[in-house]
Amino acid sequence: MKNVEYGFYLFDILIPYYGLMILIGLIVGISVGLLLCKREKKDINDFILLISFTGLGALIGAKLLYLIVSLPEIDINRFFTDYKYFHAYMQGGFVFYGGVIGGMISCYIGSKATKIDIKEYLSISMPGIAFAHGFGRLGCNLAGCCYGIYYDGPFSRIYEHSLFAPNHVHLFPVQVVEAIFEFMIAFILLYVYFKITTRYDVMTMIYLTSYSLIRFILEFFRGDAVRGFVGILSTSQVISLLILIVIIICCLKKTHVK
Repeated sequence: MKNVEYGFYLFDILIPYYGLMILIGLIVGISVGLLLCKREKKDINDFILLISFTGLGALIGAKLLYLIVSLPEIDINRFFTDYKYFHAYMQGGFVFYGGVIGGMISCYIGSKATKIDIKEYLSISMPGIAFAHGFGRLGCNLAGCCYGIYYDGPFSRIYEHSLFAPNHVHLFPVQVVEAIFEFMIAFILLYVYFKITTRYDVMTMIYLTSYSLIRFILEFFRGDAVRGFVGILSTSQVISLLILIVIIICCLKKTHVK
């Protein structure tokens, strides 16, 4: 078994760390959802259908938003005429919020097509999403994408042969920090689910509020350039603010109604 920085060889087959961590995250996230589904005696087939719709939309949405924020750096003529250039952009790069938006849209369409009530499965899906995303960020750390700013302090990350991050310099381990927060959110959601409430709106609000706040702050510690910018804020920071505004408005409306 031969190791390289971004993966390892198993029987002459390269296993990239990023893909491996994504796979582990999906297995853990779906397993948590299935266990909660079984506990609540919900239809596992319906859950798997919604997960399939959501996953497909998330993949498409994450890639589309990555291409959108990368437009200033993309040579459009080469993108459509040079296969290697096109393949390089299509092979790497995903934006989580694009996945959230795409996943929500495709899940809604799938629920309408199959006549499945999304509300019955949102609560049991939230912890799994946080777990899956946490493992995904660990994959980013191993591959070197989504890297942090220059930082010569405790726990700094130094890449030697990364295809994405600058090599031989100290970087802030922003991917690991985000992964830790994601796992914390996942366990908080499980605690809320088992000890306080299983309401889908509460679970969804906790996840979106927590992650939006964390993502907004951590964007200041990101060093990669392909993130898109609106003024002084990155694309993800703008989306985080919009999510928080929508949540605040929803909370105010509920308070007003009561």
